[in-house]
Amino acid sequence: MSTHRAREILTAVGRVYPHAWRQVDRLRAGRGNLLPAWPDWCFMPLHGAYAIVSGGGEREVPFERAHHPAIVGALAAWRVTQGIYRFDPALYADLIETRLDADLPRDPLYRLPEWCVYVETPDQVWPVAGEKRPIHGFWAHLDWDERGSDELRLVLDTAASPELALDPMYGCIPVPLILGEGSVASALERVVISGAAQARRRGMEPPAGLLDAQAIARALWPLISLLLYLCADDAELGTGSVRPANPAPKRTRDGLRLFPPDAPRRWDVGVRLGAALRLAYQAEQTKQAGETTGRSVRPHIRRAHWHTFLAGPRQRRIKWMPPIPVKLDGGDLPAVIRPVKSGPDANGAG
Repeated sequence: MSTHRAREILTAVGRVYPHAWRQVDRLRAGRGNLLPAWPDWCFMPLHGAYAIVSGGGEREVPFERAHHPAIVGALAAWRVTQGIYRFDPALYADLIETRLDADLPRDPLYRLPEWCVYVETPDQVWPVAGEKRPIHGFWAHLDWDERGSDELRLVLDTAASPELALDPMYGCIPVPLILGEGSVASALERVVISGAAQARRRGMEPPAGLLDAQAIARALWPLISLLLYLCADDAELGTGSVRPANPAPKRTRDGLRLFPPDAPRRWDVGVRLGAALRLAYQAEQTKQAGETTGRSVRPHIRRAHWHTFLAGPRQRRIKWMPPIPVKLDGGDLPAVIRPVKSGPDANGAG
């Protein structure tokens, strides 16, 4: 893959902030020294991206660029791996229809395959000012704040063109989710409450009805479902012989540095599982197994679902149960997604 829309956005944002990536290197070099020792699962706290966009010191980011730190922070984390995750169409179709109506599982999200991922999202849309804007894909990473809660940070690639990625009207859309107990809607509501408190501290009164958390949660669930699959220990990524991972820094005369790849890398997701799903659906449609009589079960496919459970004190785990063919030729489709390791201590490379 020589180029990709996500890479073009990275280049466009780099032109607006030409010194950003070198400043990111300096900030990461200060981790645990001049700066707090943030967890390994966080590439760089967004406070760092805010300092880059604002110019540092006591400067504040102007209102018209308030969304820039979130975009710059996501791209900084993605730049060092540039993984593009493309789901098999059959698996993709099932995942975006799989709802988790209870809580947003927190622990599995600490197991993202890379610091930041870009997930392609064919046919997904985002409601903006009465219209539905195509979501070409989204970046996802975790943010850490020593004075607050961990956050799942999404940046939706809704830009009209890569050059407009930072445009406040036609660019990318950051969506923060404050992790904790509860659903996606409750995570969004925590963002609203936090944002309103910050606005009041600056002497501004936030408008009533600022955010319809329920409506946005409905638009987010397909994206979260795709993301949760990537966080499973045995998620089917690539060929299986090589899996995505965070790179190790290289020693230079200026200290340890991370060097970005020359081009994005595509990770095919669920190729084997998608092929099995297609065979199962084809068998169901053509009734290859034939009809049964009496008390036997008619051939059908059991619907996919998320299964959450406790595994020890306060350890939450999640498993995606794929559609299971029942009484079809070839037997039941195996559920290959296993529970992920729980909790923020399950870290990747730093």
